[in-house]
Amino acid sequence: MFRVNYPNKIFDSIGLKQVAQACARAVNHQGSITAIIGEVGVGKTVAVYDALGRIESKGVYVVWAKQPEKERLRIGGIMAAMIRFFGEDPRRDMEARTEQLRRLLGMKSKDHRIVLVIDEAHALHRNTMRALKRLLKLGFGRRMGL
Repeated sequence: MFRVNYPNKIFDSIGLKQVAQACARAVNHQGSITAIIGEVGVGKTVAVYDALGRIESKGVYVVWAKQPEKERLRIGGIMAAMIRFFGEDPRRDMEARTEQLRRLLGMKSKDHRIVLVIDEAHALHRNTMRALKRLLKLGFGRRMGL
C-alpha cells in the first residue's frame, strides 16, 4: 500500500535513515507515540511513506488517518479510519464505535502489530491527543504504535 512513486529519486540521507529508525521504533515499542518534525517541504511524508513501505511488507498493519482540507481531525474520524481499514463500516454511536474498534484491535493485534499514522498532526483538535492516549489504553497499547 505504501509505495513511493519514484524511489530512485529519493536521496538516501541521514534524515531519511533517522525517519526509518523512528518508524521502526514505533513498531517495536508498542504503545509509543513518535513524532517526525521538520520544516515544510523537507520530505517528512515521503520519508515516512518509504519507511512504512518496508515495515508493512513485514506483516505490520499501517493505518493512515487523514483529515479533509482545513478541518481538524478528531478522534471519531481516527477511529472510523481504523475501522474502515479493517474492512467494516463504523457504527454511528461513539460508544458502539469504541466497542467495535476494541473488538477489531483485539482480533487483529493477535497476529500483527498495528501502527497508526497521522500526517499533519498539528491540525489535530485540541482534545484529540488526550483521546489518542485513551485509545492506546483500550487494552491493546502494548501491540500498537502511533
